[in-house]
Amino acid sequence: MGSPVRGMPPHVVYTTESVALEGFLFIQGTYHLIYKYFIAHVHPSSHFFAILLGIMKKLSPREKVREKNRERNREKNQIRKQEDIRERTSRRNSDKQEEKVTVKKVGPRKGSIRTPKTPFSKSSTAGAPAISKTSWGNEAQWYSDHLEAGDTYHAKVVLPNLLRVVDPKLGMKILEIGCGEGFFSRALAHTGALVTASDISPELIELAKKKGGKLTYRVSPAESLDWVAPHSQEVVVAVLTLQNMEHIEKVFDGVARSLVPGGRFYMVLNHPTFRIPKVTSWGYDAATLTQYRRVDAYLTPRREKIDMHPGKKGSASVTYSYHRSLQDYMKALRHTGFAITRLEEWISHKTSEPGPRASAENTSRREFPLFMLIEATRIH
Repeated sequence: MGSPVRGMPPHVVYTTESVALEGFLFIQGTYHLIYKYFIAHVHPSSHFFAILLGIMKKLSPREKVREKNRERNREKNQIRKQEDIRERTSRRNSDKQEEKVTVKKVGPRKGSIRTPKTPFSKSSTAGAPAISKTSWGNEAQWYSDHLEAGDTYHAKVVLPNLLRVVDPKLGMKILEIGCGEGFFSRALAHTGALVTASDISPELIELAKKKGGKLTYRVSPAESLDWVAPHSQEVVVAVLTLQNMEHIEKVFDGVARSLVPGGRFYMVLNHPTFRIPKVTSWGYDAATLTQYRRVDAYLTPRREKIDMHPGKKGSASVTYSYHRSLQDYMKALRHTGFAITRLEEWISHKTSEPGPRASAENTSRREFPLFMLIEATRIH
């Protein structure tokens, strides 16, 4: 409630709000009168004018708002610089981790590996060793032990999806190329299918035979399938192996020759868009709390030398990974008599432990697939 003010007529009542408003209007009016006086009477070039003008600006409500905005922008820029530094550091660490994970956990496997020619990039190919030095045979025991671990992408993601898509049946004739130590071949054979499996590495085939299973193994590069009877196979599979092979058209041509008309060719790849050695990596945006996938190159075919044990001093064990775009695979399939009849993308089964980035990491796992399956049907 308001109350009469001493010295004023009884009917004039002032509230606290009205007094405050009157005071503000008085100060604002006085400010503008003084400002206009100095603008009109003090010479602009005088030092006194400059000092007064600076004082008046600082007293201005608008100037105070501008100063607050400038201070806020300075703080934002400082935070942005710190985030950029953290992001660059995180990206370097992610690059190292990406290379390690790609090779040791879910990376490309065995296959036919030769010294590459164009069109592959030669950025990392100087002094490439011969097949015997780059074959997965050098890593046969390590790879076998890795698959025995149980909680692997092979066991939790690839195998159940592969069995679902291929749908092997009793008596179905299946050929696996680049079979490694026979992990997927044994699972296919367990369904009653008649499985033949081949790999370029004698060491891997030897390990495969020791693990048993009702199937036939053969040491052979995937580029030379002349030993397979023409039109004898209903299904051919190549799981995480084509990225270790240089001449995929030769491989596809041999696969087409092996298949019956209408036969199916299944290839499982490390995703050719999001998982390219040395040019894809994880990043984190602290402002939006988002983990994103950075892709620095895609269309250009590449060959990269992969150190199989990047954390081990003196490690000389390397393989070569060949990157191709989706259109490269599609063109090679079309040229060898195939039509793509199915494409699937498979995500990780893992989840992050509780932490400040757990939600962002789990979201990115659901958005960026690890693997791609292509089903190609022989049409002629």
